[in-house]
Amino acid sequence: METFMAVCMGLITLELGIIVAAIVSVALRVRDTAQAVEVAAYRVESEVEGIGTTLRSGWLKTLGATASIVAGLWTGRRGSSEE
Repeated sequence: METFMAVCMGLITLELGIIVAAIVSVALRVRDTAQAVEVAAYRVESEVEGIGTTLRSGWLKTLGATASIVAGLWTGRRGSSEE
């Protein structure tokens, strides 16, 4: 009977060791994934900041003025062709 209990205790210990190893493995993968997401977030933030800088530097105003000129020419052309 003592042998049976020793075998059961050994199996339980082995099972708990496997569970702990699996939990550690998952925790390490979660840590690596979190670091990758953090790097991606910094890269996205950098790209958005670059786009904001470009828009603040005058490209948005130039684009708006160009659109206004094109719209004026387009409506002027349509008005003269309808006559």
